[in-house]
Amino acid sequence: MVKSVFSDGKGLVQSAGSGMVIDQRGATGAAYGDAASAVAVGASDTEMTVVQPAGSVLVDVGVALKVAIAGSSGNINVKVGTTDDGDELCAAAALMSSATAVAVGSGISVAGTKGEGDAVLAFSADAPTYTASERTIFIRAEQSAAVTAGEYTPYIRFIKI
Repeated sequence: MVKSVFSDGKGLVQSAGSGMVIDQRGATGAAYGDAASAVAVGASDTEMTVVQPAGSVLVDVGVALKVAIAGSSGNINVKVGTTDDGDELCAAAALMSSATAVAVGSGISVAGTKGEGDAVLAFSADAPTYTASERTIFIRAEQSAAVTAGEYTPYIRFIKI
């Protein structure tokens, strides 16, 4: 496997390892976290994490559904923070509201992927979207009822500045 690093000082450098590191000012990038099951026998929370690189500003954050959500009538709200169970970046918004399903390929995000009723995540006033050092972004789906199928994949988009 090859690890590729793009930097202002050296351009493209490849070495042993895996993955890609973008370390050029003005470059845009994306990162995603591990997929997380939405399946639960009752009300529950599903926490997901994504690592935001140092020296970057968030321009989008969200979850995509690679497996459709099915279950009993209930709500699923998604919020985003810089701490466990926090909402420092985005207050809770409805991915699902009093419904029994959410289609595969849908989701909710800041940049336009809409949840039920055209709900979107929105950066809060004074949200700390820039980070000088690498940090973990916490994305939490709060489910009010049982879910029998579904899987969330969290992601972010950022610009190095």
